[in-house]
Amino acid sequence: MIRSIALAVVAVVAIGTTASANESSEDYSERRAAAAQPEYSLDAAFDGTIDLSQVYAISAPTGNTGGRFSTKTAPIGHTLRLNGQVTPDTNIGALAVPTTLEGSNSLTCLAVAIYHEARNQSEFGQRAVASVILQRAAVKGRWGSKPCDVVVPVQFSFMLTRYTFEAITERDAWQRSVAVARATLAIGPLPELQGADHYHTTGVNPGWASRIILVRQIGDHKFYVDPSSRTGRTS
Repeated sequence: MIRSIALAVVAVVAIGTTASANESSEDYSERRAAAAQPEYSLDAAFDGTIDLSQVYAISAPTGNTGGRFSTKTAPIGHTLRLNGQVTPDTNIGALAVPTTLEGSNSLTCLAVAIYHEARNQSEFGQRAVASVILQRAAVKGRWGSKPCDVVVPVQFSFMLTRYTFEAITERDAWQRSVAVARATLAIGPLPELQGADHYHTTGVNPGWASRIILVRQIGDHKFYVDPSSRTGRTS
């Protein structure tokens, strides 16, 4: 089972304006630069939201930390390496505004869905939509095994054909969608959604909603779990 997570901001200790007697000017400059960058950790039960505007990657647990995750920040268009260095992307295809999903990777497919389905929602609402897509991909033999298998016309109305979709015109919203998609891919489906694999907007009342279990409402979306997904039988 995927653990719940929370964002804990590690306080940065204020440092003096002058170097210590045994510290070189180069070391002092590096220390000040490091102290200016906040660090974050993901741990315990998450019940709020995370500002993902600059979060680019989440590292795997390191050492004997009880499964905690640590995060660093990196500007959009840069990659956080496992050694902690931030380097410019050499392949930014997934960050460019796409016009087709043909040949796309999971990040692009998930980001396109977030943009079209939830760009007007809160960050948590965007993550919830992404969570449903990952949850569907985790159900064997039903919707597909990857996000790009799930994001198809029969499941999403913004898809015009198997690979084409309505144009992406809001660049800032697209970049936020990419950031949310990247973080959700790293973390996995939200534990708060209890395995939800369906959702709809509050403006509609689909027939299937009465046959499955309502988990919660987030913004303009209601999220449901289909018990048949757990048993392997579909209705």
